[in-house]
Amino acid sequence: MTTRDRDAWEIEFCRRLGANITTARLAKGWSGYDLAAAVEIHPSVLWRYEDGRPGIGLDLLQTIADALGVTSTSLLPRKLNGMLDA
Repeated sequence: MTTRDRDAWEIEFCRRLGANITTARLAKGWSGYDLAAAVEIHPSVLWRYEDGRPGIGLDLLQTIADALGVTSTSLLPRKLNGMLDA
C-alpha cells in the first residue's frame, strides 16, 4: 500500500467512524450538545469527530460508546475497500 492509498484509507475510515457516531447519537434521540455533555467534551470537539476528522483516541471512543449504550466496535466501520473486515 502506498502512502497515498494509506492516507485515502484513513480519511475514509474517519469519515465512516464519524458517520457511525452520528447515527448512534441520533438513534438515541440526542443532539450533539447532549452527547458532548454526557462525555464531558466541548460540542465542537464532538462535531469535529462526527465530521470525520482524525484524532479520536480509544478512550474517548469507548466513553462515547458507553454514553450511547453501544459497543465501541459497533462504531467502527464494518468494511472499507475490502481491507477491513470486522
